[in-house]
Amino acid sequence: MKNKYIFSFNYTFGSLLLMILVTMEYYKQINSDNILNFTKNRMFYINLGVTLFYIGTLPLWTFYLQLYYGHKEIWDLYINYFRISAIIMYLLFASSFIWGKQNYS
Repeated sequence: MKNKYIFSFNYTFGSLLLMILVTMEYYKQINSDNILNFTKNRMFYINLGVTLFYIGTLPLWTFYLQLYYGHKEIWDLYINYFRISAIIMYLLFASSFIWGKQNYS
């Protein structure tokens, strides 16, 4: 049981650091001169996927044991969200390579 709580802490701490980095990248994109061409920016799709998956599933992995043993219906909803957001995240990663244009100049 104790190892699960350590895993939960590691995931929570990593997701919080990732949230800070994603927020900094969003801030950089918003303040850039090229904001109207955000669809060509690969990092937009990657940040969106990371936001949906890692930050969206943070409550599931933080309170995993409490939800699994105490609130099974909420756990079931979060597991379904986890699966769907993983698919969406990888689709967004793939679309970043398809639609994102690299600026070589």
